[in-house]
Amino acid sequence: MKGGIICLFAGGGEVALILAAMGLESGLLPTQYYTAMIIVITLTTLVTPPLLKMFFGTRNEQVDRSLSM
Repeated sequence: MKGGIICLFAGGGEVALILAAMGLESGLLPTQYYTAMIIVITLTTLVTPPLLKMFFGTRNEQVDRSLSM
């Protein structure tokens, strides 16, 4: 279950993109770090949904488990 909770924190890609763009525009974030951040943000955004499904299952699976108890 700990892995599932950690996955929930990785889904904030939109906010990270905005902050990275603001840092680049203001000159606080060098271009090479911006590029690396965009890659990491993209990867975590793409990987988070399958990981959440793996840790928590689908809604139907959760309903089935709760009904069988």
